[in-house]
Amino acid sequence: MSDQTVQPIAPDAARLSPAEVASLRRASSWARTVAIIGLAFAVVVGLGLGVFAATSESLRSSALTGVLISILAAVIFAAVAGQQLLGYRRGIASFLAHREPALPASFRNLRTFFWAYSIYMAFSAAMGVLTLLRVL
Repeated sequence: MSDQTVQPIAPDAARLSPAEVASLRRASSWARTVAIIGLAFAVVVGLGLGVFAATSESLRSSALTGVLISILAAVIFAAVAGQQLLGYRRGIASFLAHREPALPASFRNLRTFFWAYSIYMAFSAAMGVLTLLRVL
């Protein structure tokens, strides 16, 4: 066995063209905007849902249950999505500012965002089918 260690990739090894850097900056800006909107949505709707649940006495109605579960799923998705998009934005900003190896972690945050989006869409479709079948 040798005592060779794996050398980290040099910061200048990941060379990007000016057009690619501009694209990353635009994506970072949009990610921040969408994340802030998503987190604001989660807070406002989450608080509204909490107030409604606290003041409603007919919460056990099956017609309301499906709607409330769907709204709760949307709030959870918006919070997770906002957090992941902010992580994506921070990773890109770190990469562009310091040429740190933050770009792979940034893309993992984006992958997690799309994974959560897929789960949310599948859940929403299932809730829609259950509502059409009058199960909920």
